[in-house]
Amino acid sequence: MVDVRLSQAVPAASANQMRCRYCQRLNKVKPEMLGKIKVRCGYCKLLLANQPHIKFRYLDPGVYLHPIDSQAQTALRRVPGVEGALKRAQDLNIDAFYQVFFSANGLRVSEQMYPELFAKLQIAAHTLSMNKLPALFVSEIGFNGPLHAPMTVGLEQPLIVLPPHLLQLEEVEQLTLLAQQLGHIHCEHLPLKLLADLVLMGGSVLKKTPLASLSDMLSLPAQMALITWRQKALFSTDRSGLLVTQSEMVMAHLMMYESGGRNITRAGLEQFVRQARLLERKSVQSWVERYWGVLSSDVEPPTFPLWRLAELLDWVEQSRGYREILRVFGD
Repeated sequence: MVDVRLSQAVPAASANQMRCRYCQRLNKVKPEMLGKIKVRCGYCKLLLANQPHIKFRYLDPGVYLHPIDSQAQTALRRVPGVEGALKRAQDLNIDAFYQVFFSANGLRVSEQMYPELFAKLQIAAHTLSMNKLPALFVSEIGFNGPLHAPMTVGLEQPLIVLPPHLLQLEEVEQLTLLAQQLGHIHCEHLPLKLLADLVLMGGSVLKKTPLASLSDMLSLPAQMALITWRQKALFSTDRSGLLVTQSEMVMAHLMMYESGGRNITRAGLEQFVRQARLLERKSVQSWVERYWGVLSSDVEPPTFPLWRLAELLDWVEQSRGYREILRVFGD
């Protein structure tokens, strides 16, 4: 991983310049023009605006870790076989496996390749007060066939992979996707996520590879608990996404897209949010805890975006939730 640096120098803006609130780069545009037209930053391609974008000087992930995620992690580590598999994973050169696979099958994002995406990765990491950037790849190829959803893998040297079709999303939604994936790293999900992903890939993929030894150490209850936790971990990464994007509607728009809403109108988005608010979350959680581990057998299972949006909106409205974190920890 490399150091996070948004800008080497921060020169003062002139009357004909506008500083991007995200990446801090100067753009040749008069600030008063922003009320008349939409202008994007020449570096990160995010919309210029007069409102500030809050960064965190130091942000402990425990501050925003979702209780459902935290409780599930604690319970999961008590399941026989899980701790042994985690120790075994440390002995295998997992990071080299992932680096070789995606270096040979994907495009590595840098300041020369997809520079605007690299800029967004820097912004998201800097906002969350992460000091190191993981490697970022764009790839259509996953371990089990075509890649449809973002993924974060690895242990000591994690990497993020985005499928190319997600680069058609709005620029701020791409920023959100990266912030969500960085949340897995920031919240230290990766060791448990490694085991959960191996369970989802199944024995046929792992057979006759070193990774098969990890799967063999996991009992059926451990496998079910890992798959169920993997869903709950998304509640925390949604929070990391919001802490970077700082817009509930951007999060809602992205989750509606995830649900299948490709052509989204404002009225449709408002209805989607209303549907999420009316969702019986306790019933959904009970169903997931009873059946999800058994029914989820796909490496890219459904992600319950309406349940997640309902949880995220609840966090926004809590007195010691999202807004309190911005106020107390924002720089």
